[in-house]
Amino acid sequence: MKDPQVENNEKNGLRIQLLGGFSVASAGRSIPNTAWKSRRASSLVKVLVLAPDHRLHRDQIIDALWPDSDLTAAANNFHQTLYNARRILDPLAPGCLRLEESFLSLAAAEGQALEVDVEQFEAAAIQAKD
Repeated sequence: MKDPQVENNEKNGLRIQLLGGFSVASAGRSIPNTAWKSRRASSLVKVLVLAPDHRLHRDQIIDALWPDSDLTAAANNFHQTLYNARRILDPLAPGCLRLEESFLSLAAAEGQALEVDVEQFEAAAIQAKD
């Protein structure tokens, strides 16, 4: 049975687009914008996409997404947002969000590439300069 949160697409690997609008696609399927009901869940993914090696310490994410919240509320918000983001992403890319030793990382499934349009644009700009 087909997951209602996922639409067909033509690309393989985990592809995240930030330029011109946010989208996530993998293995011929994409997550429709309507699935991102939580703005914080999409913001969490965007923060990780732009982070070096797509990895940040939990405290860095809390500072970025809940700068004015007290520590307890911010920690609760972090865990709830991570839960929501995983529920959205797991039908498309199971296990792509990994929390290990207080570091959250975003990665494609083993043997697949994580493609980010911002990184591709930056690489093309550097190559064009040379």
